[in-house]
Amino acid sequence: MEQEDGYRICVLSYFPGLKHLDFIGVTRGDRANTGFARQYQKQWERCHVELEAKARALKASQDMSLAERLLKEDEDGEDDDDENCTTKNTTALVQITNY
Repeated sequence: MEQEDGYRICVLSYFPGLKHLDFIGVTRGDRANTGFARQYQKQWERCHVELEAKARALKASQDMSLAERLLKEDEDGEDDDDENCTTKNTTALVQITNY
């Protein structure tokens, strides 16, 4: 993200009181350039929307319940090498749903 055009300008326009950005001191020239942040605004808003969508998708995939994971394992057949795994998963699922 730091490699994007206008990154430093946009960050400084949102946080004008920063003394350092990415371990580099903020110069007078950097502060003078913050007036150009508007030209990068649409690009940064688009990036922000894309990153938010990726974060939501990642969070949703991580929020899968134990019951959903057990069912997925049964469907995927990941544990075919052990005959009792399906029975164990089904028993665990029944215990979870009856709890």
